[in-house]
Amino acid sequence: MPDDLGPCIEHGQWRNPKGYGVMERGGRRWLAHRWAWTQEHGPIPAGLFVLHRCDNPPCINVSHLFLGTKADNNADMRTKGRAAPVPRPNNTGSRHGNARLNEFAVRWIRAHVQAGRTQRDVAFMFGVSPVTINEIISRRAWRHV
Repeated sequence: MPDDLGPCIEHGQWRNPKGYGVMERGGRRWLAHRWAWTQEHGPIPAGLFVLHRCDNPPCINVSHLFLGTKADNNADMRTKGRAAPVPRPNNTGSRHGNARLNEFAVRWIRAHVQAGRTQRDVAFMFGVSPVTINEIISRRAWRHV
């Protein structure tokens, strides 16, 4: 959070799984930061989002909030390190941003399952699902290795 913003004011009641404050007003459920924005600035124009400068989902301090488009929201997430890497054609295998395994591990998995280890045991060792191991063995995943 930038130092010049001042302290966050956090919504103290119910929060959704992503940490945003949730409230009911006028028979409608609101995200608390959107409600705070409308109380200070009026209706949110169609197609715009209420974003946090402080990157603190329960914060309702209107001086921390600003309007932006979906593209602005995505850029803000990337800038703050909360966006998953964009998969690219050359980002296969361990170069993919979401990879939990690498090429060495895939070769090890194939060799040890072929030698008699169970897919369930191997999955547990690597912290992945047995389905992932099955897809590696059948070459539906990591087929380039």
